[in-house]
Amino acid sequence: VVVGSAEQSLQQRCFLEKTVFNISIAEAGNFLEAQLRSAPNTAEAFVRHVEGNRVEVIFSNAQTGIAPGQSIVFYLGDMLVGGGIIC
Repeated sequence: VVVGSAEQSLQQRCFLEKTVFNISIAEAGNFLEAQLRSAPNTAEAFVRHVEGNRVEVIFSNAQTGIAPGQSIVFYLGDMLVGGGIIC
C-alpha cells in the first residue's frame, strides 16, 4: 500500500502491454477516448504504438487509478477500438 496525497496519485502517462486493436492506431487517429478500469467516464488520450504490442498513452489531463495490471480500453465515438493492460 502506498500512502500519499490525491495530487501525488495523478499520472498523465503510462504504457500498455498485451494490447489488442480492431483497427490500427494510425487508422483510428492517435487521439482516442480512453476508459480506465471500470470508471464511468472516458478521458481524451494520445495513443502511439511503441513496439510489438506495446503502446504509450498520454492523457490530456492527469488521471487517478493508473496502476500496473489495470485495463484501459479505447473508443472512437461509440466504437470500441482496442485496449490493453497497464504495465
